[in-house]
Amino acid sequence: MVLSFHLVPLVVLVFTFVPASAQEPSDTFRLGEIVVTATRIPTPRGVVPVAVTVLKGDDLRSRGIRFVADALREVPGASVVRSGSHGGLTSLFLRGGASDYVQVMVDGVVLNDPGGAIDLGQITTENIDRIEVVRGPVSVLYGSEAVTGVVHIFTLDGEGRARLTVGGNVGVAGRRNGDASSCPGYPGTPCPEESDLGSYTTRSWDATLIGGARLVRYSLSASSFDTDGAYAFNNDYANRTVSGRVSVGGEGAEVALTARYTDGLFHFPTDGAGRLTDENVYRSSESLAVGLEAGRFLLPRFEARAALTYHDGDYRTVDESDAPGDTLGFFASTNRSEVNRRKAVLWGNVHLPGSAIATIGIEVERQSGISDFESRSQFGPFESYTSNGRSNRAVYAQVVAAPTGRLTTTVGARTEKNDRFSSFQTWRAGASFRVLEGTTLRASAGTAFKEPTFFENFAEGFTLGNPDLKPEQSRSWEIGLGHRFLGGQVVVGGTWFDQRFRDLVQYRGQIAPGQLNYVNVGEASSRGLEIEARVGRVGGGSLTGSWVRLSTEVIDAGSGTDPLFQQGQTLIRRARDRVHLTGATPFGDRLRGGGTLTVVGVRPDLDFLTNPNGVRVTLPGHAVLDLFADYRVIERGFRDVTIRARIDNLLDEDYSENANFPAPGRALSLAVRAGTGF
Repeated sequence: MVLSFHLVPLVVLVFTFVPASAQEPSDTFRLGEIVVTATRIPTPRGVVPVAVTVLKGDDLRSRGIRFVADALREVPGASVVRSGSHGGLTSLFLRGGASDYVQVMVDGVVLNDPGGAIDLGQITTENIDRIEVVRGPVSVLYGSEAVTGVVHIFTLDGEGRARLTVGGNVGVAGRRNGDASSCPGYPGTPCPEESDLGSYTTRSWDATLIGGARLVRYSLSASSFDTDGAYAFNNDYANRTVSGRVSVGGEGAEVALTARYTDGLFHFPTDGAGRLTDENVYRSSESLAVGLEAGRFLLPRFEARAALTYHDGDYRTVDESDAPGDTLGFFASTNRSEVNRRKAVLWGNVHLPGSAIATIGIEVERQSGISDFESRSQFGPFESYTSNGRSNRAVYAQVVAAPTGRLTTTVGARTEKNDRFSSFQTWRAGASFRVLEGTTLRASAGTAFKEPTFFENFAEGFTLGNPDLKPEQSRSWEIGLGHRFLGGQVVVGGTWFDQRFRDLVQYRGQIAPGQLNYVNVGEASSRGLEIEARVGRVGGGSLTGSWVRLSTEVIDAGSGTDPLFQQGQTLIRRARDRVHLTGATPFGDRLRGGGTLTVVGVRPDLDFLTNPNGVRVTLPGHAVLDLFADYRVIERGFRDVTIRARIDNLLDEDYSENANFPAPGRALSLAVRAGTGF
């Protein structure tokens, strides 16, 4: 590792004493900020009893961050793991929980597949106003998957004079590996140091139109991203995204329609162990999210709200024969799945005496899925097809007492009824207390759950699903303290959290014909400390930073046959230590710049190269330093032109987030953006 943990204090000093800037990095816990996701009602950040991170869309784009997954890397307690190059499967592990324990939404539309799976590598930052990340259980408000947190993406809501912004970006980076002629032993043996592996490029453009007149506000965005990838062959990736939002109304009543469509096409030459084996396999993914939400005050103290949401995901992996004689394994196969979630939510907010707000809601959700697999290889002509569905119905209630007072309490409960596991109850309670002026103490506890996936419930063929699985569930608590110095210019805070996960769904091999492969047996724990700090100056530069110490353990491994889940071992892909720093500073009136440092400690993983069942290995720690700059070339009235530059992995750190899948090396990108009002 090029930068070790003992160098972090030096970097902090460098960033802290740089000159001032009007451009600030994302504020992870500004106490006076209004947030919505934690309680489903607008609430001052300082009285929310759980940890919340807010990432601003304008700031992310000004720093050249194109994908939401890369933005989430700076969230305390978050571990983002991507399998190699752009477009590779990208997972989020929040506070040590599983990658399907975080619910991801766009304007209230859930993007997860039923059971929690989601590929975060496909979501771009275009047309995003902000991202609210709630850390901790939120199943009371959002149901399944909200076990260790919620990532809520809010689309831009236009206002005022219409404004069009267009931009283009080009980038170049060195490859980590080559073809068989230059790296014959890869990945078991690294590429020879003298190898000329060449480089790859990225190309993108985007356009956004926002505005508002009287009661109507709107935003519309389109973007495109292309790259030929970090591998020497079959590694192209293309992403096309269109999103929009229209809202009508004002004080007392509003209606908003949101839609986001993403089409991703990823070519990859690797198998599950990281070997370079295939010339033409690819995976396509299409995602359509549509949401309609309306609210109106029917009485001075009663607000009624309703939402209809729809998400459809269509995914397919196609692997044709590389040559006429290629018939081994599952080559020459097509695997397609389509899942959708349709939900209706009706809730009311009652403003009680004493500044308390009570929320009562009901939800009805229908999930459906189609899976189709066709093989034309050594296993002979083979095809399997399943079509399944299930429904969820829920009622929940929450009371937030004195949301602007010295003591704020939150308590809520939910009953969920699912076609597969009957009914399930979850709860949470918390309080925030202003001990002194500028000092806030908060504490919360609660439970959460995650329903089984369609495959775990309904699989047929080589694997048999179990329709009687119980939901995975958790018990969590946390306590936090925050303090502001120098009139809010310096903010520090810390959170201790403790979580226990049980009834985890585990796979077991068939002992007898017809035996079901999935059972509820697993149990694990995760606990840790999150330290956050922010230093800022009025009209000046700023620095945000965090340090997280995490401890995980498998408490009950069930049959113990899965190397992923061994008794007494830590959970894989979660680093024990993680440090993140982001700072920004001006260089004159037009130029702003800064950097981001991420230091990740050692972490366990599974290596499938020598053993198809996986061998437990330890991935070394790493430090990645990124730099960014923003130069305003023209600024005249409603017209402006900006040049942006970014260097990722400045020190060219060689590391992997997933065993045998190297992360990208040093990359340079340049962008030009122009905006005009009319």
